Amino acid sequence: MPKLDIESVQDLVRAADIEGFIADGDPADEYDPEHIKQSWAVHFANQTNLLMEMFDPTTEIMKEPSFSLFGLTDAAIHHFSLETLVITEDFRLSGFLRHQGIDVLNFRDVIAISHGS
Repeated sequence: MPKLDIESVQDLVRAADIEGFIADGDPADEYDPEHIKQSWAVHFANQTNLLMEMFDPTTEIMKEPSFSLFGLTDAAIHHFSLETLVITEDFRLSGFLRHQGIDVLNFRDVIAISHGS
C-alpha cells in the first residue's frame, strides 16, 4: 500500500466535505488544521464574557512542581486546573494533567467530539 502524504489526505478530506462547509461556499482550506484552530479561536473569543478569570501571585505559581517542567504559563494552568476544565492545544500539557486525573480537553479531543467520534 503506498504511503499517503499530508497533501493527499487533505485533498481527500476536502473532497469528502463531511461537514458540508465547502458546499456552503466556505474556502477550500476549511478543513486544514490551522483554519480549524483559527475558527475555534474566534468562537472562544466571542464566549469570553462567560468565563471566570482567576489570579494568584507568580511567586505562588512558581511553587508548583509543573513550573520546572513547563514554565510559568502552563504552571498557572496546572495551578488552577482543579477548579476548572482545561482546554489546550498543548498535547504534552494535556497528557500531564490527564495523568494526574485532571479534566482536560485538547484540540484533538474537540475535533473528535465535533465529528461524533
